[in-house]
Amino acid sequence: MFSLSSLSNGGGHSEQKEREKISYFDIRINSPYKDIVLIQGSPLELSPIPLSGNLAISVKSELVVKKISLRLVGKFKLEFLQVGRYKKNSSSLASLVKEKRKIFEYYWDNLLVSAKGDILIGGEETENQPSGSSSGNTSGQDTDIGGSPLFLSKRSLSSPVFNKIIRRKTHSSHRTMLELPENGVTGTPFEGLNKNTRSNSSSSSSNNNKDGSGGSYLFLLKRGNYELPFNAMLPPEVCETIEGLQSGSILYSFEAVIDGRQLWESDVTSSSASASASATGTGIRTKNKIVVKKYKYLRILRTLSMDNLAMQEEISVGNTWRDKLQYETSIPSRAVPIGSTTPVKIKIFPFEKNIRLDKIEMALIQYYAMKDGSAQIYDDELAVMKTTHLADFGPLTDKLDVDCPFAIPDNLKQITQDCCVHDNLIRVMHKLQVRILLQRQVDGEYKNLEIKAQLPVLLFISPHVPMKGRLVLFDKHDGKIHFRPGELVPLFADSYPAPGLTPGPALASTVAATAHLVPPPPPNYHESTSDHLVPALQPLGAGSATLVVPSYEQAQASASASSRATGSVPAYRDDD
Repeated sequence: MFSLSSLSNGGGHSEQKEREKISYFDIRINSPYKDIVLIQGSPLELSPIPLSGNLAISVKSELVVKKISLRLVGKFKLEFLQVGRYKKNSSSLASLVKEKRKIFEYYWDNLLVSAKGDILIGGEETENQPSGSSSGNTSGQDTDIGGSPLFLSKRSLSSPVFNKIIRRKTHSSHRTMLELPENGVTGTPFEGLNKNTRSNSSSSSSNNNKDGSGGSYLFLLKRGNYELPFNAMLPPEVCETIEGLQSGSILYSFEAVIDGRQLWESDVTSSSASASASATGTGIRTKNKIVVKKYKYLRILRTLSMDNLAMQEEISVGNTWRDKLQYETSIPSRAVPIGSTTPVKIKIFPFEKNIRLDKIEMALIQYYAMKDGSAQIYDDELAVMKTTHLADFGPLTDKLDVDCPFAIPDNLKQITQDCCVHDNLIRVMHKLQVRILLQRQVDGEYKNLEIKAQLPVLLFISPHVPMKGRLVLFDKHDGKIHFRPGELVPLFADSYPAPGLTPGPALASTVAATAHLVPPPPPNYHESTSDHLVPALQPLGAGSATLVVPSYEQAQASASASSRATGSVPAYRDDD
């Protein structure tokens, strides 16, 4: 069912042979686009966005785990050099601006028990988390390798002897073993077990909650394949992924952790007969941890809704030079998908006969602004794309129409979509700058004339336009994200064609194959003259010479004869 894959292992004091019990470990997202959550619309017009998937685990031999947790983290990062220039000595001073913090966090404590998680950072539930919740570390307290908080007193922090006592007691604590079915399981095997654990832990918290896990169970994963589902509801104002800016970014990543336990040698034989142990209530002792981690890069992208006004808004900029010329520059739509080509129309109305067009230069300007933790705003702009159209039309004597298509870059490394993330952390806008270079002849010499026009454009991500993203790699020790330079990966490769596009060969053949199953529509009004008439309703005329119509007397005689033959009631004329 699963293919072998390399694992990202980190932390813990376990043995390598214990880690090798897991041959496959992956995080799968339920999305029509691979590892992409596409949100359509702005936060004001949306409800919470569902996110779901499953953890796929392949176990080669029996493995004892405490829990299998999952965490989705969104990080905001600033890192660039700020250069300040002083007027006195005309010297420059560069200072490093560096900041990194979490802006979103969603945590699933144990997928063996529940597929639902909690929002720790970046949602309305952040401030409503209970103080004793084990779903995450929100108060900055110490956590173990698996992410569970350690409930230690302040005196224990300054007492090494007391720390050793607690550590020894934690490793030798007795727990109840729960077995999972043979050959794996699909779904949440122990749904609702956490509720029973919380009710029991209230009466025996001193014995069961020394490690902050909220329970005293261990789970025995037998040989087989496991698919543990998870689901969440992302807030509508969740920040979208920004990975192309050199000075700032917003990146999301999953971190799945298998928090395993290594049993004592004396308890290995008892774990194989755990059915009898669970009946008698005998506990299982554990020693070393076996921590296996897996990371997955997630892109959260936004696209425009179908009724967005920017798609139907035509942008036009024009002006008049007195006694020289009049010009107009326009694009059919302000909203332009990344990776597409927008037509740029230029119209020039000359008032003199000694003006000629030299060339047309266009540049896509990207403006971006970022805000740090102290509300300091840093902004800058750069030209991400430039094109030049050479023209040789000679002297302009009449109206001139020029079509100059402009291609938008198709990768998120070179260009970033228009966005304004929550709390104005990062804001990106674009404008299309057009320069029309003319030459005007005066006294036998040509003088340069320059026309500048700036067209505001809204660049958005469309799943129906091919585009690329950056190749992401993870550090297997700490899960740090690294971008491999010069390498890109395709996005929306398996998307369906947009409505209104020309279908491909496969779609065309499907339409032709099912055409005979649909009854033909009725003819149009101008085609009704070719309908065939019923002969009995055919009108008299030249075309009906073969149709003999009987006279009144013949019809009366025929009716009376038929009535006598059948014994029917005579007609009213027979009574006269």
